[in-house]
Amino acid sequence: MKNLQLLIIAIVIIVVLYPNIAFADISNSVINVNDTQYGITLNATHANVNTISTNLHSYVYNSLDMNITSDKQYNGSLTLTLTKDAVENVFCITKSDVDNYLKSSTFHVAVDNDPENFTTSYTNNKTSLTFDIPQGSQNVTIFNEFVGMAVSPLVYFKEIPQTGTYSSGQDVIFTGTLVDACGRHLGIEKVYFTAQKLNVTKEVTSDVKGKFSINFTIPANMESGNYTSKIEMYQYAVAYPLSGVETLYLNVKTNNTHTVPESPLYQFKVGIPANKVVCADGFVLIIKAEDDSPACVKPDTAQKLIERGWAESITSGISQTSLASNQTVEIVSVQSISSLTNPGGPPIQLTLKNIGVTPITSLKATLVLNNDYDFDFKNVTLSNPLASGDSISETRILIGAGFRTDLTYPITISGITNNTPFTYTENIHMP
Repeated sequence: MKNLQLLIIAIVIIVVLYPNIAFADISNSVINVNDTQYGITLNATHANVNTISTNLHSYVYNSLDMNITSDKQYNGSLTLTLTKDAVENVFCITKSDVDNYLKSSTFHVAVDNDPENFTTSYTNNKTSLTFDIPQGSQNVTIFNEFVGMAVSPLVYFKEIPQTGTYSSGQDVIFTGTLVDACGRHLGIEKVYFTAQKLNVTKEVTSDVKGKFSINFTIPANMESGNYTSKIEMYQYAVAYPLSGVETLYLNVKTNNTHTVPESPLYQFKVGIPANKVVCADGFVLIIKAEDDSPACVKPDTAQKLIERGWAESITSGISQTSLASNQTVEIVSVQSISSLTNPGGPPIQLTLKNIGVTPITSLKATLVLNNDYDFDFKNVTLSNPLASGDSISETRILIGAGFRTDLTYPITISGITNNTPFTYTENIHMP
């Protein structure tokens, strides 16, 4: 009992004589990005972290926001330790760039909106940030800001068909997911669908995972033709608003009749992109080399025009014929750079190999990035015809910003073999 009394007295004397001695408070917290939880260790002196949350706005602005309680008399400090995976997914960068990124001029720490200097330390898989907490502080923001002009929309509508054929009176359901340019879903946002000539307007709200569903009916009295609609999302009253819009093309056919789509040139003139033009049954879509205009021709004609370099085949216009059992085009490798955030940076290189026994007389590969970017590897044939065992390799420079290479993207291979157009899609992961 006497020893306990002495210990209490000693503590009281220390507190009275040395009030500025800091006692550390170590706690753990969790943040969630795309259904993945990331742990954060918080080591604070003269302060406590009450809440911590993410504020994600594509590659324009991303932050960790903390509400804190700090000593009103003494300054303190705070050290956050988190994995590089967490830094990568919160701040929209590649994992290999974390160490250098945290030293860049676009990364900041603010305490009660005032800039605060910070130091960093690293291990193989973790990074720590340490900075001062002035007395009486209540909020901490760790954030990055994109410097430069955005070159693409900040919001994308995954899984929504850009073009399709429907019947008058048909009930249509569009389901999709809202994602930003970093591939992270956006939850609880308003999504608007408008098809003015169809007299359809819809407003829906995405769920916490960015999922949404739009239901509407093609009017029963609509005439056959091509109709333009759009889907969009935009935010108001926020410091860093996100927005996005995508045009959808609806080819409507009257019920119980076989309707031939409008001519390719007509569709093109009314605003439908050349690669989205709809052809009549039995015809395939090509793009004329001389003026990039669309045309619908018979498959055998398409083959001859493509072989002579007068036209280019388009996947969306070719009937989805499967490869023959003895015909395979193998994706040998996709050599990508570690970051696609710098326009004009190192190229992406795609290597394919024909391992079938039937020669391929035309071949094309399209890599789709973030829905809106069709990244074409054109004229990729090594020989004509592309015989069994031959490989092709093509390099293109990607002009864009904000793309992540640690995600999975669809790549479409199309061509002609045995006078028959073929196409198939395979998902690839770009490390």
